[in-house]
Amino acid sequence: MSDVLKKRGFVCKEIVDTEERYVRDLEVIINVFMDPMKRKRIVSEELIMGIFGNIPILLNINKKLLESLNAAVKRDSDSPDYVNANLGAVLLKFCPFFKMYSNYCKLQTKATAAIRELKKTSKFANFYNACRKNPACRGMELTSFLIMPVQRIPRYQLLLKELQKRTPADHPDMPFIQKALALIATVAQECDSAMKGDKETSLKLSIQNSLGTKFNLMKASRRLLQYTPCVWVYHHKHIPVTAFLFSDLLIFTNQFENDVDLNVIAKYELYMFEYAYKPVTPTAVTASNVFERFFLEFDKPETARGWYDALSTSLEGVLKRTIGTTCEVCFGPLKPAFCCHCIKCDRICCEHCCGYINTQDRMTASKNMACLSCVTYNNKILSQNTIIRELIQSTNSANRRDFIQPSFVCNLNRKTQVSLPEGWEACILGDSRVYYFNREKWLSSWSLPKEDFANDAPYGWQKYYDEKEHGFYYNTKTKEAAYTRPEKQVVVSMDCPGCGYVITKVDMKRGHCPCCNTCLKGAF
Repeated sequence: MSDVLKKRGFVCKEIVDTEERYVRDLEVIINVFMDPMKRKRIVSEELIMGIFGNIPILLNINKKLLESLNAAVKRDSDSPDYVNANLGAVLLKFCPFFKMYSNYCKLQTKATAAIRELKKTSKFANFYNACRKNPACRGMELTSFLIMPVQRIPRYQLLLKELQKRTPADHPDMPFIQKALALIATVAQECDSAMKGDKETSLKLSIQNSLGTKFNLMKASRRLLQYTPCVWVYHHKHIPVTAFLFSDLLIFTNQFENDVDLNVIAKYELYMFEYAYKPVTPTAVTASNVFERFFLEFDKPETARGWYDALSTSLEGVLKRTIGTTCEVCFGPLKPAFCCHCIKCDRICCEHCCGYINTQDRMTASKNMACLSCVTYNNKILSQNTIIRELIQSTNSANRRDFIQPSFVCNLNRKTQVSLPEGWEACILGDSRVYYFNREKWLSSWSLPKEDFANDAPYGWQKYYDEKEHGFYYNTKTKEAAYTRPEKQVVVSMDCPGCGYVITKVDMKRGHCPCCNTCLKGAF
């Protein structure tokens, strides 16, 4: 007998022996752990199914496989024939049944987490420790047994490759070995995908729990692309983190061993930054915008380069889906890496028109940014003017519609694509609607203003232009609106010295103008 055939015999014997040990371990899972757990009602039936999955089905499949392998090598005879056994044909016959392993792999991450949590309860812990004392367990943990089905398909792949290597080309089993290898490779890929998807879901749930209910991470369109431990260099601090790259987000968490220990440190939208990779610092990726800059330091240059490529590709996809080319506040050109998504009015604005909604947000995980209009409104107008705050926050929508006074002016330093007539500025109301305002004429327009827009409102009335450029008149005291110029003027004796607004007795009692917030005490 040649050395090649002898080595083939050794490989065939290893296939049969390892299958026998594997079947024995599956029986330990069921007989020592699963069945007693059901019988004693240690946990619910649903939880048992979540931990053990379809292991009884896998045991039946592998028992049949072991019987076929033993028959192929004539193991029950006095002289088993491992050299000439056609084990490739046997494994090929069972390859379609191996697809059941992908269903088991989907549950593995959750099963491990469930066992870890159950061991914290005294009832399960006592049962678990008693099971481990069984000699059949050989001192092994349940999780060590549960990982065996996950490892079995790659093991078949390695054994078949070794068998192919030790089998002569003219051997009758060679075609079966080659076909079995191709099918096993497909099954292994399905199992890997199943485990990856389960792990991704588990991590996303842990991150969502850490973020709380204010931010919805679990969108169908949002995918977890990759995650890697690294060092986040931020404000001269070196913070060990795990960086998670989603299809539209970059999230930093603590470096964790178990998903339950995961805590979010910072969350960024991808288009908030411009990313750079320089060969001078081969293990670092730089992220920067007009407000801040940080570095991600990885252990290898290959990892850093891979992250830079992934960030660039993801950013390109985000920009195609969500970002335009024009700032929605000042109408200037929009540089995606130097812009923000306003959390108040949902507009995309350039670096000149955005800021942090609160100063403390710069150092928190929320990183809440808004356009300067909403920042000003939140920090100055809303906090000081109780009338505006009551109207905007009112549950009565009619009150909000009645309040059509300009609240404040947006940033208009960079007008490029839209040219406004002299004296006109873009403004925003409390309900986030954008319109235009001329302070000299005290004239408001909901459409793009024109040179011939004029304020011919009688005293006590205010002139506006609607979305269709039609002028109308509004009386804030009587809450009347008219598209023809009112002939009757409102007789009043007091105007705000700051803006000319008609002051009522209620305004006098409150002590400030509801339009410009000018103090009225001592003004009359």
